[in-house]
Amino acid sequence: MPWHVRIANCSTHCVMSARPSRPDASQRRKRLRSTGRVRTVTPPPGSDLLEGRPPGPAAAAEIESLRAELRDLKRLQEAIHFLGSAPDLLTLRGELLDLALSLSGLRRGLLALPTSSDDEGGRRFKVKGKRGFEDGPARDAAEFTVLRRILNDTLETREALVQGNLRDDGILGHAADSARKLRLGAVASLPLVAGGHVLGGLLLDDPQRLEPFSPAEEHLLRSFARHAAVALARVAAQTRLRRQAATLERRNERLEAELERSERRLARSQRRSAERARAAARTQGLERLPYREAKRRFTRDYLAAALARARGDLCAVSRATGLPLPRLIGLLDTLRLGADDPPGSS
Repeated sequence: MPWHVRIANCSTHCVMSARPSRPDASQRRKRLRSTGRVRTVTPPPGSDLLEGRPPGPAAAAEIESLRAELRDLKRLQEAIHFLGSAPDLLTLRGELLDLALSLSGLRRGLLALPTSSDDEGGRRFKVKGKRGFEDGPARDAAEFTVLRRILNDTLETREALVQGNLRDDGILGHAADSARKLRLGAVASLPLVAGGHVLGGLLLDDPQRLEPFSPAEEHLLRSFARHAAVALARVAAQTRLRRQAATLERRNERLEAELERSERRLARSQRRSAERARAAARTQGLERLPYREAKRRFTRDYLAAALARARGDLCAVSRATGLPLPRLIGLLDTLRLGADDPPGSS
């Protein structure tokens, strides 16, 4: 409603019209919802939220591809967890093949690991694990030979081979005609490289698959090979540490035994030195005595030492000194020497 304000000391009148304040947007929406003039529309599941219609074939295919990639990443994460928890090479060797076949969906697998080094410093590899190969039929043996040759080439060149149709891609060369009679299809031969060293080779194949690998599948296989190589390097490092610890433990035991022997030798040497020092002291004392007294004291000390070594056994003292037993007993009585008297006691 209109109102007037009279300003002091001013002859003019200012007329100001006050309008009621407009409600904000949230209040207007609440009022419209309460009257039923505005309805909230929920788009159907799977539709485009921006345009309000279902996605097209291209978008649906992309969504499905992303979902498949997410599933593969989850499976890869689980495989990495199992590879990282393997305590030793024997456990890792079996789990590596099983995880690779489960992750790739292929049927057969070979795992080659180093056995020794040759004279030129190279490493020799041997198949330490295989899955899906039967030992009976000759065809399986021939297929194993062809796949083993492919794995050898991968180990030598350090280059991965991922092919969807091994029989028709020309990789086998002059052996292609004979190989077509075998069950050979999709093959993935991957070197296991970590820290610049080839730690092994992994070959996976499926005779019933002839279509090429997708980029996502190839990326998944290469990622698994990298993590498998890291797991092999970890187990190899742990094995070296355990061997070094065992070697150091054995060396420590030898040093402790040698130290104990040295301490015993030192104790014996110290006792002998003390005995020689006491003998020298007694000899110096005998030089100042008359002959008869010196002879008596020397004989007493000699027999006392013999008794101490023989632990009071008079027969043993008799044999050690060469004195007949009656003569020995007479000397002991004369010198008033008992079995418990120490040498040097007068």
